[in-house]
Amino acid sequence: MSSSWQAILSGGAVAIFAFTLARVWDALENSHQDRSVLACAIVEIDTLMGVLQNNFDLVEHELTILSEKRTVTNPLVSVSPGFWDLIKIHTPRPLLANVDLLLKVSDAAQQTELVAQHIRSRESIHVNRQALTTYHQLLAGHDGLLIKFIGELMVTLHELKDLLEAANTHQPSGLNHAAPIIAGLAVLIFLAYGMVQGILWTY
Repeated sequence: MSSSWQAILSGGAVAIFAFTLARVWDALENSHQDRSVLACAIVEIDTLMGVLQNNFDLVEHELTILSEKRTVTNPLVSVSPGFWDLIKIHTPRPLLANVDLLLKVSDAAQQTELVAQHIRSRESIHVNRQALTTYHQLLAGHDGLLIKFIGELMVTLHELKDLLEAANTHQPSGLNHAAPIIAGLAVLIFLAYGMVQGILWTY
């Protein structure tokens, strides 16, 4: 076989090997990122649930005081859907493969934003409406809605946390994702070997 054919075949083999190695590396790296994002999102949900429970207790206590026409100014901790921000930056493949789960994450984020808006409104009432004769009634009505929204959000987050933990636990490893690529490499090597044998036979 001529040196030019040897160079072409060697170059082709190196290119196939380099391409496959890069794909395997990407599969392993993406699997690690998926697990990391899901784990961080679960931690964010845990933290958010703790803040919501504290806010719920404060508002519940405030409703009792308001019913006695007394005033309390316990500030609530603001909330935000940090779990959704993480998932938007790098959406794990288990979520891309499960539209219902991804929609549940989005819904939980919207509910969190709704609670955040009501917390801001509550603080505005505390600051700007205390001089009104209807202050206690106004705030009590607002707090009643806030407790309802917080309770609904906590149920949603609890269900979402369980689903994300299950998705992270049953997620295939990086080697599982790389297996089809490795199998493809084996086929390419077999085909390349057959081509080489055919060329050698011809020449």
